[in-house]
Amino acid sequence: VSPSIFFETSPLIVSANGTRKDDAMAVAEWWMSAGAQEEWGALMGFTPPNAQSANDNPVGKEVVQWTVDNGANAVQRYWEATPPDIVETAVDELSRFILTPDAATMTSVLEAIQAKADTVWAER
Repeated sequence: VSPSIFFETSPLIVSANGTRKDDAMAVAEWWMSAGAQEEWGALMGFTPPNAQSANDNPVGKEVVQWTVDNGANAVQRYWEATPPDIVETAVDELSRFILTPDAATMTSVLEAIQAKADTVWAER
């Protein structure tokens, strides 16, 4: 099994019916550009997502290099990779297990999460 690294993402959303959609798309294109990402990364102190951007973060550089050197799989974090209906149910159910950590609750929690997942994935 090759090593894996989990990453977090966030959407950049432009309204399909917005009155200034073209302007919003232009801003989105600029935002993802190497120059804008370099400035944002430097300001915030993290590694820019645009691979063409300069990366001044020493930890980020090391993580990127380790990922390349080790052929690691980049795996999207659970919160972004899973439909919100499943995530919200899972969070609620796991909270229930935290409050009552016994075998019966564990089984009930897992069954509830699986039932929600089955329903949501069947609708997609």
